[in-house]
Amino acid sequence: MVKRRPRLAIFRPKEKLPESVRLAEARGYEVLAVPMLETRPRDEPRFAAFLETLEEGAVDVVVFTSSNGVTYAFHGATRTMEREDFRDALNQARVVAIGTVTRRALEHFGVQAEVPLEFSSRGLVEHFERTGVPGRRVALLRSGQGSPELPEGLRSLGYRVRDVPLYDVGLPDDLAPARAFFDRVARGEVDVFAFLSSKTVHNFLELAATLGMEEAVRASLSRATVAAIGGPTKETLEGEGISVAVAPPKATFEDLLDALASMRNVEWRRSSLK
Repeated sequence: MVKRRPRLAIFRPKEKLPESVRLAEARGYEVLAVPMLETRPRDEPRFAAFLETLEEGAVDVVVFTSSNGVTYAFHGATRTMEREDFRDALNQARVVAIGTVTRRALEHFGVQAEVPLEFSSRGLVEHFERTGVPGRRVALLRSGQGSPELPEGLRSLGYRVRDVPLYDVGLPDDLAPARAFFDRVARGEVDVFAFLSSKTVHNFLELAATLGMEEAVRASLSRATVAAIGGPTKETLEGEGISVAVAPPKATFEDLLDALASMRNVEWRRSSLK
């Protein structure tokens, strides 16, 4: 009998799912890719005000917390200015990106950015504290559901922070795929759950409760391997009473797959010694 591949559940915005599925399948997983999040652009007047101050050279540091933020920022900026002008204005400031994926998105547009050691809001605050980022005027370009930990932490260090929400993150409009997925979760068909943000954790549990399946879902989580990207995601899961088996020090999806592979290798070696 052919042994089936382990089933890995991924929760990402739908625009990021294809690449994540490709990476996970290349590692030998059968992937259940479920869009638990959907991003929607904001028509945000604070962004227009930010562009004016950026062009005036009155912004010292620009922080991007995700590749989505990069995409929405360039899309919004090109409504009133040339893309190259926005790129040049950003490069006149100091640009900081949370994560290598965000940095690569900026590099695609010709913007150079530095990355903190830990890919999280907490890691970014520690980066500012450790490196002494020059200038006091900081603009955060991120989602409207961003953690208050980031602006509060930077303000505690003496920075003047402008929080600019570019998009919103919420449940997708079409919940049919999620309902079908939760049926499989309740039957115990998922071996590994990969949570990539605290928002995903909240949406996952909220939807399970809405469907009247929270008890069965939590029971399945207790029997499966749960992996988390980033310290805040791990803390959110543990705060919900969910045990986290894998939480890589670097917070990218590829790092998470590497950490899962290492754990599987250790388990295989242990079983071979029995």
